[in-house]
Amino acid sequence: LNMKLILVSCLLALAYVAADQTPVILCGRQLANARVLLCYGKEYTRITSIADFMPGEKMNEIDWPWSGRRGSLSANWSRYKRDGLVDECCLKPCTTDVILNYC
Repeated sequence: LNMKLILVSCLLALAYVAADQTPVILCGRQLANARVLLCYGKEYTRITSIADFMPGEKMNEIDWPWSGRRGSLSANWSRYKRDGLVDECCLKPCTTDVILNYC
């Protein structure tokens, strides 16, 4: 019951924001839920295992492009940096139109 109340209040807030296009700041789970709701029209459901995400496939260490923890830590992540949804909606106010660009 409590989760339904939260979901309904989020839907009402998003409907109000969509009608007014008043920029809002959304971060973390609120931003993720807003994106899923706007893009797919349903509530976010958490994937509990990799088998749910990739049925019938096994993920081998060879499939991991950075060859383990050491390789991933040494990767030059700064060259892959680009502004994203968090930069546009968590660090500054955004509208539903901005979120819809990430669908």
